[in-house]
Amino acid sequence: MTAAATMLAATMTGTAAVPGPVGGRSLTWTDSTSIEVRLELSAGDASIKGNRRLIVTPRIVGQDGNQVALPQVEFAGRQNRKYNDRRALLAGETRTGVYAKDDTVAYVQTVAVEPWMLSTPLRLELSRDIEGCCNVEQLPGEVRGTTIYVAPYVPALDMVVPRLSVAEEMAKHEPVLHPVSDYKPYDSSIPLRKMTGALYVHFPVNKWDIREDFRDNGETLDRIVRLLRAIEADTASAVKKIVILGLASPEGPLDFNQKLSERRAASLRDYVDERVDMSGVDYELVGAGEAWADLRDMILDSDLDEREELIAILDAEPDLNRREALLRRLNGGRVFDYLNKEVFIDQRNSGYIQVYFDAQPDIPAQTINRASELVRSGNAQQAIALLASLDDDRKWNVLGSAYYIAGQRDKALDCWRKAADRGDADAARNIKEVEHRMELERQQR
Repeated sequence: MTAAATMLAATMTGTAAVPGPVGGRSLTWTDSTSIEVRLELSAGDASIKGNRRLIVTPRIVGQDGNQVALPQVEFAGRQNRKYNDRRALLAGETRTGVYAKDDTVAYVQTVAVEPWMLSTPLRLELSRDIEGCCNVEQLPGEVRGTTIYVAPYVPALDMVVPRLSVAEEMAKHEPVLHPVSDYKPYDSSIPLRKMTGALYVHFPVNKWDIREDFRDNGETLDRIVRLLRAIEADTASAVKKIVILGLASPEGPLDFNQKLSERRAASLRDYVDERVDMSGVDYELVGAGEAWADLRDMILDSDLDEREELIAILDAEPDLNRREALLRRLNGGRVFDYLNKEVFIDQRNSGYIQVYFDAQPDIPAQTINRASELVRSGNAQQAIALLASLDDDRKWNVLGSAYYIAGQRDKALDCWRKAADRGDADAARNIKEVEHRMELERQQR
């Protein structure tokens, strides 16, 4: 466990009798499974001449009353030492921890953590007993250090949402806009009126010049130009392809209507091209001729009495000129008059079908999110290397988190403060949590 993952705290008190450790903590969490006890011990001013000995017993004691005793250290007078050495030899025992009065002991023990140690403040206590030939004298105990376990802190770290280009942002609510990767050729079997996002620029009978004051053309044309200009003004997106479909209503000569549909598509292209400066755009003009697919679809959706007869004519007669003649004769011409007044007017148009755009990916966001993945997987140094030279203010929380996991807390806080100053809530949360842990450290030193 690194310094970034574990908060350690220790308060040292010492006396002449039992000096404290030199240059470090007496209790150190190596991780959540073990604690290292490290201190220097000597007999100090305890009187252990002749046949006396000082027994020091370190104990880790919890605030809840639990405790664990550690191996003892023994300081023995000369006679006591000889006596116990001889007794151990005769008993086949190994003598450990027997030192002369003037010796200093470097005491180091690794203690396996018991569950109760994780949920209570701990202190290192030393009990001291002096044994003579026939009595035991208990000396005042000492508290040599305190600590509390704090579970590793995992910094708050969310993925960066890539910045969308203007085209991508507008495509959320403008169905005529699509990435160029979604391009599909025009399918004549699909009625224009059923194509999602189709916009209509309408024309009077037999006309192909654009009139802004005809029907709702002005509003539609403004919308088209506004969309295209916004995309072209954005450095992260560009219009790549525009598909324009020209249509004519079914009445009149077939050849004339085919040319009319082509001219209507070209007129809309010219109108757009004069008002929007788009370099490299590919116009795909489709002169779709007479709008039979749309006519059939509109009839199917109608409640005309002759609906079935009309559909039968459209489906059975492949010759378009003869098909028109049959429609004109149906019910004495009354049905065709209705279609001419109420239906054909919507089929004299250029269908502005789709605008296909290209957008630059947000590479810095991809880099930052890759670094986030590295931090989560424990590869903090790789994340630092990835982000250190990146010129993007969105990196600061991730970079701070990487420094924290790598054990560089000051650098982490510096990065988090930069992120918090820019409104990053995760960075503010990280600062608050780590500063709280730092305060706990200060209180227990």
